[in-house]
Amino acid sequence: MHQYKGILINPQTREISEIALDTENSLEQLYHLIGCTMVDAVRLDNGDTAWIDDEGLLHAGQHFFDMPDLIPSPIGGCCVITGTDMDGRNIDYQHDLIKIMQSVRWLTTQQAMELLM
Repeated sequence: MHQYKGILINPQTREISEIALDTENSLEQLYHLIGCTMVDAVRLDNGDTAWIDDEGLLHAGQHFFDMPDLIPSPIGGCCVITGTDMDGRNIDYQHDLIKIMQSVRWLTTQQAMELLM
């Protein structure tokens, strides 16, 4: 079984970590890591993909963050960043992990809602 590297951003624990994902059952792993039943793929400037909960802004008691240098709006819940090849398959992420860590801002619910207005 082959693996690829991703970045997990968890606003509840305020942790950002490198993770390994299996090439098989990738979607199920993303659902589990993000804690959702429907993911949304946001393409980043270098070709990486940020996988987020499609309904993340709707859940009560949600934790939020943003990465204004990469994604213009707040994100509700966990996010996984992976690389994506020309055929749309997940591969190792390309972004610099330290730059991702520096760009993430943890938000309160009020801050997230204000940014959405």
